[in-house]
Amino acid sequence: SYYVPRGSNGITAKVTIANGKISSVTTNHTYADRESGMYIDSFDAAIKNAVVGQSADGLSLGRIGGATLTTDGFNDALTQIVTQAKA
Repeated sequence: SYYVPRGSNGITAKVTIANGKISSVTTNHTYADRESGMYIDSFDAAIKNAVVGQSADGLSLGRIGGATLTTDGFNDALTQIVTQAKA
């Protein structure tokens, strides 16, 4: 979860890592307000181009698709995914 001005949103991410690089990504979101939905749509439209082919270890994204808070939530999820993959 991550906090937004009108409450909190949720993001789950499925990231496939091959040879240390991200080969695919899908996200699912929960949100309650229309403004969040617009930012999330922009984020989803841009996230694959931003991460596929990038090294997963240490990747930290800036604002994707104008969605700063969604990107922050994705960065947190990605950190957890990379940590689990190393275990």
